[in-house]
Amino acid sequence: MEPNSQTWNAGIRYGDFIVAFNSVSLESSDDLFKMLTEEKSFLTTENYTLRNLMPEDAQEIFALRSSDEINKYLDRPKAHTLDDARNFITKIINGIAKNESIFWVVTPKGESKFLGSICLWKISREEGKAEIGFELLPENHGKGIMQEVIPRIIQFGFEELKLQTIQAELSPRNLKSVRMATEQIRAPHHVTV
Repeated sequence: MEPNSQTWNAGIRYGDFIVAFNSVSLESSDDLFKMLTEEKSFLTTENYTLRNLMPEDAQEIFALRSSDEINKYLDRPKAHTLDDARNFITKIINGIAKNESIFWVVTPKGESKFLGSICLWKISREEGKAEIGFELLPENHGKGIMQEVIPRIIQFGFEELKLQTIQAELSPRNLKSVRMATEQIRAPHHVTV
């Protein structure tokens, strides 16, 4: 266990015993590893890495969630403080643990620079559906990032999660995202914009 690793930052130390995770009893460390990595692994595209959201991303999450440029298209409360961003990260991590969502941070391949985020949320395994959400820091708009990343997430949703429908609810005022989504979101399965 290395300092500043995800395990370390979560407060787990040598000698700790983990007997349950997400209300499921664990018989071995292999059980825990499977639960932590199953369906939540890192993904890659030609130019980008999609990694897990971490508490260290609070400043970038604050920049996304406090941006007037981004929020004018979204129906969500604006972040006013760094604590708002931290609370959002906690909410996302809890949702991931409950299998309600999967959330990735988009970075350039081989770098750690936070470009934006993409997620599958409102996941219903029973109905075989989820909603896709995505946002980029304003300085990354118009660079083709989501044109490359979205198809990978859709592939993951259909092939790995076995979803039948992935929906994207976009503001009709966000013409760039609507145009990009209708042009780029093409799959042999049911994708609705």
